[in-house]
Amino acid sequence: MAVITVQRGYGSGGDEVARLVAERLNLPLLDREITNTVAVRAGVSEETLREATKTPSLLTRMAELLARYPMDDLLSWSMAGMPPAPPPTHEQYRKLIDEFIREVAARGDCVILGHGAQVVLKDHPRVFRVFLVAPLSYRIQRVMLEEGLDRKAAEKVVLQHDRDWRVFFQTQYGIDWVDTRHYDLILNLGRVGQDAAVDMIVRGAQAIDQLCR
Repeated sequence: MAVITVQRGYGSGGDEVARLVAERLNLPLLDREITNTVAVRAGVSEETLREATKTPSLLTRMAELLARYPMDDLLSWSMAGMPPAPPPTHEQYRKLIDEFIREVAARGDCVILGHGAQVVLKDHPRVFRVFLVAPLSYRIQRVMLEEGLDRKAAEKVVLQHDRDWRVFFQTQYGIDWVDTRHYDLILNLGRVGQDAAVDMIVRGAQAIDQLCR
């Protein structure tokens, strides 16, 4: 088979499609397992890891640098002869996640949901990169039903997630997350529906498997 990476627009229903693809192909689905494992390795809580890997603003980066070397520690350098060991930074946490994604891909075939895996594994010979999208109105409606929000609140949530992903990929990897060159298959779930999307992804993964033999 292949290592299938699934990136999706918030509210598109892509999470469910990824789960169904994994079930159809009898492959492990990796999402929170990635942050769980990396958090354990880093010796922090999963929530700490998630917060630390969010793309920080300039002010956050400045605060992070100051926090790494508080004034009391700076004053003690002359006595110790060297600065104290700083805590892990945003970039170091991201590096741990990227390394783990490469590790699980090297172990065998799987479905990876999110985490920028389509970029991390772009040079993997057996990767099949999928992007699941849907019209804004479709996503807003789904979020209204799933999260119990009114239309205005749901739209705000969807657009904020879109902005966050755009900033994340631009800051972390220097790419536009909706650039078609980063995907092998793009499906509009508002048009093709869930079942057809699962079928097409499975066929695509099987085609990659045949090409790599």
